[in-house]
Amino acid sequence: MEKKIDAGADFFQSQVVYDVSKAITFSEKARTLGKPVLMGIMPLKSLKMARYMKDNVEGIDIPDEIISSMEKEGKTGIEIACNIISDIYKYVDGIHIMALGDVTGTNQIIEFVRTLSAKSGI
Repeated sequence: MEKKIDAGADFFQSQVVYDVSKAITFSEKARTLGKPVLMGIMPLKSLKMARYMKDNVEGIDIPDEIISSMEKEGKTGIEIACNIISDIYKYVDGIHIMALGDVTGTNQIIEFVRTLSAKSGI
């Protein structure tokens, strides 16, 4: 990360995150360098997408608990994204929503963040 700052980076942006503990660890390390952190969030469109990304997309870690929550509990990608945001928002300076053209889902996430912000006073 220091090399990126030396090259002129003004902030850090993560890849898509699904593992909350890894996201928080990344954010805490980046913040020690005095730069803002944006966290990447991509709602999973389906269980099939979740499994494909877990098995085939380098650098993206989808915990088994997320796969299980979609499979056994019927959780949607929007619900999972909102849960992740709820867990990480205190550790980041912003969220980059990568919704793959899902305007309705993006609007739901934005409304969730507005509600979360109002409740927490940020």
